[in-house]
Amino acid sequence: MSIILKRTALVKIVKRVSAQIAADFGQPLAHQGKNGYVGAAGAVTEIDHAIQADLMVALVGDFMGEEEGQRDTGSNFVWLVDPLDGTGARIRGLASSTCIVTLMEVGDGFGKPILTVIHNPVTNQTWSAESRSGAYYQYAEGTETRCSLNTRSALPQKILSTITLWPGDDFRFDEVKAAVQNSALFDNQDFGALGSAHATVATGTTHLSACRAGAAYEAAAAALLMQEAGGVVYDLEGQNLISTGFPIQDVRGKKTFAIPQGAIVASSEAVANEFIHLVQSINT
Repeated sequence: MSIILKRTALVKIVKRVSAQIAADFGQPLAHQGKNGYVGAAGAVTEIDHAIQADLMVALVGDFMGEEEGQRDTGSNFVWLVDPLDGTGARIRGLASSTCIVTLMEVGDGFGKPILTVIHNPVTNQTWSAESRSGAYYQYAEGTETRCSLNTRSALPQKILSTITLWPGDDFRFDEVKAAVQNSALFDNQDFGALGSAHATVATGTTHLSACRAGAAYEAAAAALLMQEAGGVVYDLEGQNLISTGFPIQDVRGKKTFAIPQGAIVASSEAVANEFIHLVQSINT
């Protein structure tokens, strides 16, 4: 297998094209509206579209984007892209939105991540990983540090978590989130952007990030980060997503990779199992 781009080259591309996320940060988003868009949501959509258009030019090969752009030639390698993860965070003025780009290797209808970059242009933080080459974190232009987690580490006294409530009724997720918020074992916090929440697990800043079913833009990137850093990624039924991969499905009218049973990104097996037990106790 020959990876289309090396990790460091992809980092440079993602940093360059996503710079506009930070360019107008702190200004009223309505001032950024173009082509008839008004208000914050329209302005953010324009940023999404512009970044994805740049990425489709910069990245050679098949392409599945969170926006409208798709490029399908039947290749075994597909770029999975969320140009601006954390739309709500951006609108609320939170500095947690990221650009996420992941190269997926496809076989038998499933994709496995082999190269990924999550970059936050506002805070200038970058998480990246390449299959069999490690996971890394970089702040600004400082030296990259290798992410290292202990899969078999004991359960911490307090699980720092981000449990994201998306629309839907699977797994009685509203009750799961309420149980986490009322538990003395969990300290739940809202990053406002799922990519940031998953990425902080790789650096050991948090212990757990979980979300319900949907497209796999963030979870596929997190799976490779965890594979290379030593963490784990399961679905809400306890299936190992690192080993099984992500199915290609229609998600909200768009062909993409999916997490049909949600995703749990955890710093260790003990943390993941604790959350799985909580989910099962509510859903049985």
